[in-house]
Amino acid sequence: MPSSCERSSLTPEAESATWDRGVNSTYASASMPTGVVIVDTGPLVALFDPSDRDHEACSREVARLEKRRLVTTLAVVTEAAYLLDFSPRAQQAFLGFVRAGAVEVAEFDAASVGRAAALMSKYNDLPMDFADATLVVLAEALATTTVFTLDRPDFGVYRLGRRKLDLLPRAGRTARR
Repeated sequence: MPSSCERSSLTPEAESATWDRGVNSTYASASMPTGVVIVDTGPLVALFDPSDRDHEACSREVARLEKRRLVTTLAVVTEAAYLLDFSPRAQQAFLGFVRAGAVEVAEFDAASVGRAAALMSKYNDLPMDFADATLVVLAEALATTTVFTLDRPDFGVYRLGRRKLDLLPRAGRTARR
């Protein structure tokens, strides 16, 4: 478990999500419930930026998803940390959230990068960025259509085969990230 110093550096929302989930490691998926939710950049940034217009909605959604397995990619972690660069404290709280295992970071191999590139080519009219492509590849690999995102315009277009993605949160404002 993280030390008390690490725990105290998290925002109340992140601390609650981390400790209520009982996660001890980034790769503790075997002990977590099987319902998988893919997590995009926008909700992660909103969760750690209290001034973000979607902060409250994302905080409520994380609390609602406490028994679900939250999974993202390193591309999303990188993007979120970059977008939180206005505040070293927010960045550290976010990275503590990830380090504590509140969201699992999936490994990505060369074949997955190739699949992401193919998706970016397929959706080049949007265009699809690399972080979004990695999430669609991850959804394919984990056989889930549930994505926690604020980017409804793009994720509303992406498909897993012929299946639409189930976007969370279902109500509230959307932001393009």
